[in-house]
Amino acid sequence: MKIFLDIGAWKGDTAQSVLTSKHHFDKIYCFEPQKELCKDIQALNSNKIEICEFGLWNKTCNTSIYTDANKKVGRDSDGATLYKDKFIDDHVNEKSVKMVKASDWFRDNLKKADYIVMKMNCEGSECDILDDLIDSGEFEKVDALMVDFDVRKIVSQQYREAETVERLKAFHIPIHSVDRYDQWRLRGLNRTHYWMDKIL
Repeated sequence: MKIFLDIGAWKGDTAQSVLTSKHHFDKIYCFEPQKELCKDIQALNSNKIEICEFGLWNKTCNTSIYTDANKKVGRDSDGATLYKDKFIDDHVNEKSVKMVKASDWFRDNLKKADYIVMKMNCEGSECDILDDLIDSGEFEKVDALMVDFDVRKIVSQQYREAETVERLKAFHIPIHSVDRYDQWRLRGLNRTHYWMDKIL
């Protein structure tokens, strides 16, 4: 089975792009712990999409997630993170969300024979997830990876990008790491189509 994992699905923007791309997938898993955002993913109305109303992390628990209090909350919020120090000041909104240990979910839901493309845009938890998958051996199931290292935005986590990039070198799979300037350089383009066409 050809499977797309959308880790940090937000409102389903990536899933929608995958559905309209030239690349066929049998199933798209959308992981989004903010349940109010899952309504937008449901509106895509595709039987290929399975919405997982939880986030992947390095442990299974209920934990706090933070958003910028100076921006709108709920369905219009963006950049929700497990790391409070992403924000310069203490003006944050906090709520509890469900997280599931990534390696446990991989073990229970994916097969070695599956073709797995994994996209990660999860506001700082990407290194936690990748370390868990690598340490457990479950990362061996991944055939292609797109990762946006949002740890760059978080003072306490910035050092981890280099460590994780080094660990990923052991895996000979196509990897696209979002460049700091991609958001400007690719303005007007469908960025999901861009990186998928580049590495798949």
